[in-house]
Amino acid sequence: MWLRSLFPSQRGQALVELAIALPVLVLLVLGTIEFGRVFYAYQVVTNASREGARLAAIGEGDVTVFNRVKSAGSVLSPPLADGHIGVAPAGTRQRGAAVTVTVSYPVAISVPFFATTTYTVKGSTAMMVE
Repeated sequence: MWLRSLFPSQRGQALVELAIALPVLVLLVLGTIEFGRVFYAYQVVTNASREGARLAAIGEGDVTVFNRVKSAGSVLSPPLADGHIGVAPAGTRQRGAAVTVTVSYPVAISVPFFATTTYTVKGSTAMMVE
């Protein structure tokens, strides 16, 4: 009972606690959402490079490889462009040699509190030419 006389009113205590905890919770939720967006883009880019490498490994031309990679990455917004895709070695490939398809994609970070506004995800797949 004597403790109540030391602290006569506790009105507003919940509001102060909320004001302290809410910014941390909001940043945590927004960071989780942004991480999910970047991870999704990474998965799409990695799958697109795998699709392109498989076509290049069975002897398809570079134009077909580029089209397949763009098709596999069509769920990204903005879509993949030719500048995001690399095939090495370009042109004709020898049987038994390795072919590498590399895809890079800049993901725009939409939360203004984070330092960078874009984060580039890269996927690379190497396969032996059949």
